Amino acid sequence: MALINLSIIVELFSEEINVFKKGENCLESGNVIDVQFDGTLKIIRGRVLASMKKKSYQVEINLTESGIERVQCDCARGQHQCHHICAILLYANKNFSKTDTVCQWKAPTLSTEITASVSELFPKAQYRATNRIVDEADKEFFFNELKALNRFSGFFWLLSPEQQVQKELKSFAKILELSKNESGEIMKNKVLENLKTSSAEIFKIAKITCGQNQNPMWHQMRLGRLTASNFGAVLDSCQRDRYPGSLYARLLRKNNLDGIKSIQWGLNHEATALDEYENIEGVKVTTTGLWLYRNEQDFRNNWQFIDLTEDFFKIKQKFSRWHHFKL
Repeated sequence: MALINLSIIVELFSEEINVFKKGENCLESGNVIDVQFDGTLKIIRGRVLASMKKKSYQVEINLTESGIERVQCDCARGQHQCHHICAILLYANKNFSKTDTVCQWKAPTLSTEITASVSELFPKAQYRATNRIVDEADKEFFFNELKALNRFSGFFWLLSPEQQVQKELKSFAKILELSKNESGEIMKNKVLENLKTSSAEIFKIAKITCGQNQNPMWHQMRLGRLTASNFGAVLDSCQRDRYPGSLYARLLRKNNLDGIKSIQWGLNHEATALDEYENIEGVKVTTTGLWLYRNEQDFRNNWQFIDLTEDFFKIKQKFSRWHHFKL
């Protein structure tokens, strides 16, 4: 059912038929815009463009159960019957129904159900594997047993002490970062400058990298540097003047070496070999970490055997061709 019967509109403009016809033309011309109906207050609000379409007039119409109570428009004839009001009424006749209401939402009543936490819904089982509380001595014993296996495991990593970050010591990755210019390019002269290491830094790096593959700092300080395991490959490439991609992959540790038999043998039997050596020689072997060589002279002096301190020593197998290359 239409919100406003056409007969009511005709009766309202019965004395001004020309205004009624002008309102029809206004509606057909598309000058009626933004019309809304508030079913609760029974008010129609809309805007109608003026004849030049550079200005719009606001129209408001109050309705009653039986017809129209009051009309109002912003135009000069707004207090009387103008064609803007007629156009809005004709629009309402065609587009609005008496059953149209504003969309409303009724908030649901608050639930009286009692909620429970996950721990309450799924209580912990009253079970324990030991008849006493696990103390630090138990954790240390478990850690030492795992360490004796000389194999990495999740529990070994969890029980390992936290490694303190050495901010003042520069890894090779940090050296490359410090050697970049403003455009992000790595400058060779800056790399050589940042690679310079003092004697104090060398001893400190050796101290914090004890444990080799079991120590994260050993991996961090070793990455990107020429070590004994790959120095021969570098010298061979220099002699042939050929630098294949496999060489760079080896230097950057991109290859997985876990499957190499010699490495597996060393990881499995290193602890046993040290124990046997201590029993046979009657000495106590103190392990050390990564040692850096600052220049060619350090490298030559330390290549085969060197007393580093009163407590530490290092033995390396002599590379038979080192003297054929200029370092």
